Amino acid sequence: MGIILSVVAFCLYPVLSNDWVNWDDPLYVLGNPLVQELNGDSFRAAFTTPEVVGLYHPLTILSLAVDYHFWAEDALGFHLTNLIFHLLNTALVFLLFRKLKAPLIVAGFVALLFGMH
Repeated sequence: MGIILSVVAFCLYPVLSNDWVNWDDPLYVLGNPLVQELNGDSFRAAFTTPEVVGLYHPLTILSLAVDYHFWAEDALGFHLTNLIFHLLNTALVFLLFRKLKAPLIVAGFVALLFGMH
């Protein structure tokens, strides 16, 4: 699994040099008051606001609020968090396939495909 995660991290690390994009970043992060404070009220609002940008996804809003708390408007931190989450999910795909009794080579191949998608 270490080799797979290393390959995926090596291929995706350039994302860390990316900046904000003018697609949904202003709506989700830069101009979203729900993520710009991390306290009890914002935690509650993440779950009680019916929709943000047309979707209800309180865990995403909380994750963005934690990132904003530590990184403010520095895109590097947000990209680093997403890279770490993606690597963790790649590992979970590998472990899931092993749990389903897939051969090591199959689990590794599927995890690699997932990680590189």
